[in-house]
Amino acid sequence: MRLLVLCAVTAACGGASPGASAPVVSSPAAAAQAAVEHLVAAFNAHDVAAVHAQLTGDAHVSVIGEGGPRAIDAPLAALLARFPDSRLRLGRLWLDPPAAVVELGFRATATPGPLFSATIDARPISVASAAIFRVTSDGRIADIKLYVDFVNALGQLAPSLLPAGTQLRPPEPDPQPAVIVAEHSSDEAANLAATNAVWDALTAHDAARALASAAETYRYVDFAAPDVLDKPATERMVDGFLTAVTDFRIADKPTQLAAGPDVLTDVTEHAELAARPITLHALDIKRFANGQVVQEWQYSNYLEVLTQTGRMKPLAILPAGP
Repeated sequence: MRLLVLCAVTAACGGASPGASAPVVSSPAAAAQAAVEHLVAAFNAHDVAAVHAQLTGDAHVSVIGEGGPRAIDAPLAALLARFPDSRLRLGRLWLDPPAAVVELGFRATATPGPLFSATIDARPISVASAAIFRVTSDGRIADIKLYVDFVNALGQLAPSLLPAGTQLRPPEPDPQPAVIVAEHSSDEAANLAATNAVWDALTAHDAARALASAAETYRYVDFAAPDVLDKPATERMVDGFLTAVTDFRIADKPTQLAAGPDVLTDVTEHAELAARPITLHALDIKRFANGQVVQEWQYSNYLEVLTQTGRMKPLAILPAGP
């Protein structure tokens, strides 16, 4: 019952060397790539000063399901305190300045101690996530929007915090690095138009039309759901979701870009479920081949669904900060 429930990258170390001088860049895309790589390298070195060096003075981070934008200091300090060996692995990086979107694999070992109503031991955690960056013309990061499924994270740390029967994904493997730059080609424009036709079909509550551009070999991977779905299963899932909710609509697409064979959409959805208004967010990635969608990946935070439908009480996972 969910739609959202819906190379320059160094794979070995997760980015450029911390403290290294910034490379000479010759294009906005190269500047954005360098900014993301250096930020990840600074995080992996747990070098807070180097993290700040990659940010504008008023940079903020938004974590889906955790409220609005906030300064980065408090969430970063809390994360490093709970996971002192935390590291990020860079996956695919899409560039269409000022936007840069990257897949990130989070690997860490939790510090033992209390976590809400549970007590956790020093267990490892492996979670897939994605981030949307806005990069300024001088190569600094102004805003970060982070997608991470806290339900799978909590399930690895303290399953007792989740409702009985919550299905989880297995620990995620490292993402595969790649750099994909938007060329604003006619093929990219066609893929973008086909993607927006899918969003229009969903707003029209037409699951069959939403899947019309999917190839017969299509596969759907939701990083907040346990199973990979084929085309018929995806259509059944979408139809079940649209039947369960009322007044479903695509409310906003704050970031959308077409780069190479892929179209990425940062989407906000509004609906009502059992007379409760719900707002869902997702980063959707569609891969095209010969005008058809051959694979789709989606990042979201299932905690949004559980808390808005009353199955869980809201959890303040990250400190708000200023």
